[in-house]
Amino acid sequence: MNISSSLLFFFSALGAFNGLLLSGYLMFNKPRTGHNIFLSLLLLMISVRITKSVFFFFNPQLAGEFLQVGLAACFLIGPFLYWYCASQQQKLANLWLPWQLQLGLLVAVVLTTLWLVPYSRSSHEWHVIFMVINRIWLCFILLSAYLLRPIFIELWQQRKLEKTDDIIAISVFVGVSLIWLAYFTSRYTSYIAGALSFSVVLYFNLMFFVLRRREHAKTPEKYSDKKIEDEQANIHILQLETLITQHRLFQDAGLTITKVAKKMGVSSPYLSQLLNDNMKVTFTHFINEYRIELAKEMLQTNTKKVDDIADECGFNSTSTFYAVFKKHTQMTPSVFRKSTL
Repeated sequence: MNISSSLLFFFSALGAFNGLLLSGYLMFNKPRTGHNIFLSLLLLMISVRITKSVFFFFNPQLAGEFLQVGLAACFLIGPFLYWYCASQQQKLANLWLPWQLQLGLLVAVVLTTLWLVPYSRSSHEWHVIFMVINRIWLCFILLSAYLLRPIFIELWQQRKLEKTDDIIAISVFVGVSLIWLAYFTSRYTSYIAGALSFSVVLYFNLMFFVLRRREHAKTPEKYSDKKIEDEQANIHILQLETLITQHRLFQDAGLTITKVAKKMGVSSPYLSQLLNDNMKVTFTHFINEYRIELAKEMLQTNTKKVDDIADECGFNSTSTFYAVFKKHTQMTPSVFRKSTL
C-alpha cells in the first residue's frame, strides 16, 4: 500500500473508529435521554456500514459474512434517524406504529434476508437489495425532514437556532443525508466517498461544537451579573403585553424582536433576557401564541379561507401557519374548525 492509499485508508477509517467511540459515549453517558440513545444507535449503524466500506475498498476479497453485516446495518440507518428525530421532537409516542414494533419487524426482515440470500452465494442479488436499501434510507430521510419542519421553519424565520438540541438535530439530519448522497452517487465518483464524507461530517460537527463551547466559555453570559429584578421585570412584561395586544403587533409578518424593543424603549438583548429568563419563552413562541389565539377565534367565528386567516394573523406562509398551529393545538386548522362546529 503506497502513501496516498495509506492516507486514504487512515482518514476514511478514522471517522468510523471515532463514530464507534462517540456511539458508546452517548449510550452510557448521563443523561441517557431517548434521543441520545437513538443517536448512539444511529452512529453505531453508520460506523459499522463505513467500516465495511473501508475494508471492502482496500480488500475486495473480504468475507461475505462481513459484507452482509455492513449492508444490514445500512438498512437500519434510516429508521434510527427517523426515531431520533421523532424523539427529539417529542413525537415518538405519536408514530403510526410503536417504534419497538417497527424495529422488531425491520430486524426480522434483515435476518430473514441474510438467511435466505447469503452474500457468499448470491452476491449479484445483493446489488438489487442494496438499491432497495438505499431507497428505503431515502424514504426515512424524507420522513425525518417532515418531523423536523418546525426547526427548519424557525431557522428560515430567525436565520439562526438558539437551542443546542435543535442545532444537533439539523446537523445529524444533514450529515446522514450527505452520507446517503455520497453512497447513492458512488457509481459516478468513488465507493470510498461515503466513508470519507462521514469522517468530514463527523469532524466538522465536532469542531463546530468545540469552538461554540469555547466561545461561550470566553464570552460571559449577558447580564450574568445584572439580573432583572422582579419588580422591574413585571413592569416591562405588562408594557410588552399591552403593546402587543393594543397595537396588534403580532399581525405583522415581519415583526422582529428589534422592532418591539425599539417601541418599548429598551435594547434587544434586554428584551431577549426578559423573555427567556423572566417569562421562560422565546420571542418567536411568545408572538406565535398571540397569532394562534387570533387564528382559533377566526376559525370559530367566520368562514374565511385558511390561507387568508394565516395572512391576517401574521404568518408569512400557509405552511408555517399549519406547522405552528398544529404544534400549539395538536391538530390542523381544518380539523380545529370542524371540531368547533
